[in-house]
Order: sequence, then C-alpha cells, then structure tokens
Amino acid sequence: MIKTDSTIIADLRHIARTRQEVELLNVYKGIPILYKAAVEKVGNDRAVVRFQQPEAVCLTLENKTTILTDLLAGPVNAAVLSVDLAAGSAALGEFHYAHAKVGDRMTLRVAPHDAVEVTIQSGQQRVTGSLADLSMTGIGVYISPPDEATALRRKSVVQITLKLEAALLDLSGTVHYVKSRANASRVGLTLVQTPQARTIVQYIHKRQEEILRELHTLYQASVGSGP
Repeated sequence: MIKTDSTIIADLRHIARTRQEVELLNVYKGIPILYKAAVEKVGNDRAVVRFQQPEAVCLTLENKTTILTDLLAGPVNAAVLSVDLAAGSAALGEFHYAHAKVGDRMTLRVAPHDAVEVTIQSGQQRVTGSLADLSMTGIGVYISPPDEATALRRKSVVQITLKLEAALLDLSGTVHYVKSRANASRVGLTLVQTPQARTIVQYIHKRQEEILRELHTLYQASVGSGP
C-alpha cells in the first residue's frame, strides 16, 4: 500500500474545514473528465468526498482519480476505496503527488466506437494496426503481434492512412514512441499539420459528445441498479 504524505492529509483537513470545493480529474476513452467535489471528512489515511455530477461514475470505472486545487501543493493522485453513486459519496486513499504531467491527461483524445484500421508506412516497411485513440496532434495505434512494430523507429517519418467513417485520410507524422505489451505494441505518432484537420476536428467533436452521453447513461444505470 502506498504511504500517504502527511502534508496531503493536513491540507485535505484544511479543505474540509473551510468547505472549499476541489475538482476531480478522470479520463474516459481518452476524454479528460473534470467535475467538482467537496471534501467532507478526513481520517488518518483516507477522505470522504461528496459529488453531484454524473461524471463521477468515472470513479467506478478507473478506480482512481486526481485531485486538483490550489490549496494542495500540486495535483494529488488517489485510489478509490469505495463509491456510493446513489448517495453521491466516495472514499479515497493512498494519496500521493502526481509525478507524471497532469497536462498529458488533460489532452483531448477520443477512442473510436468501432474498429478503425491504420496503415503506417516507414520507408519500404508497412505495418497495419488498429486505432487506439486520436487527438488533433497525434494518433495511438495498437499493432499485433507486438514484434511487427519493430520496423518503426522513434523519430522516423511515416505516412499514415486510416478511414474515419466515410473519410479516407492520408497523413504524415513521426514516431513518438513504441511501447511493447504482452499482446500488442502501442505506437504513438505525432501528426504534422494537415489540410485534413477539419475532418479530424469534426470526428473528435462527435465522438466526445457520444462518449459523454455514454457516461451519463452508465451513471443512470448504476444509480438505478443500486439498493
């Protein structure tokens, strides 16, 4: 179990005592989800927070969250110990300052609803994978089996082809990273500016609305199935 920094507990107690709101940050299918919460009470190693927004269903999906407020020394990651969506409360613990850049979690990315094939060409090498997520500046691609991604070198220039619904996109980019996993490699591609940016914007906007509606549906289903 992660040992909580005592200064975080002290600051959370101050927040609870002064009844100041915090924001909780989660990510669902690439979209940063930010919603307000109140710190109700703080024990030695945990805190109870209250919320009203349906986006808090993310606490049951990620089992973790990040607390954002100027009253803390920095963004604080927390594990979700328990959640009662119907009552609008959750217990958080295992607090520690976020070492990774929170800004990375705030970048708007969307995961596709259906499988999208992506072809990556690097010189004479061509690999095919599936779209993991998409932002205005980059693409995540899963390639399976993982060893097929060995042809892609970091910072190499690539040509990318994929179809977003009815639109066939031919994009240029560079390999940002290749991370090997058990069943597939995840490849991060940085896009260069493209005249097809409008199509990407429209797709991201549409998927964002669909994903947010999905979150609200999950919340209603969870509350409705409660005791």
